[in-house]
Amino acid sequence: MNHQMIETIFAETLNQLHLSEPQKGVLRASLTLFSAKGFEKTTAHDIARMSGVSENIVPDKASLLAAVVTPMINHVVPESFDALLAEFQAKTAMSFTEVLTTIFQERLAFVDQNRLQLRVLYREALNQPLIRAQLAEKRQQLFQNSTINELFTRYQVSGEL
Repeated sequence: MNHQMIETIFAETLNQLHLSEPQKGVLRASLTLFSAKGFEKTTAHDIARMSGVSENIVPDKASLLAAVVTPMINHVVPESFDALLAEFQAKTAMSFTEVLTTIFQERLAFVDQNRLQLRVLYREALNQPLIRAQLAEKRQQLFQNSTINELFTRYQVSGEL
């Protein structure tokens, strides 16, 4: 599978929002720097320098974190989940064990390719109850998807699950 990188999905999401180019640049730089250096070690100066803006227009780090994490929870996670569902549905000729093995391997590759960005999301989810709650709510919404139920029902009927 061709894994779409989180930074690409994030950039596409920012393009859909009503933000100026400098604002988008600040958010892209924030994601990159939070991923590379960690939230705690990233400074407004670092973000301003990477995004090519004046330091005085860079919001406080807490606001930036929320502005980075929210699109990840609301857009990146669902798009990644939809890709996982599409993979699952495309493997109808495979046994349940083969499907799980294949999808597990592909998701590991996705996580490996996006580990720095995922680290931002999950580290902050561990540290901040509000982010953890938002992520849990999104996960619950995604797993209420009827497609998942249909897929599991198919394997239950065949006796594989």
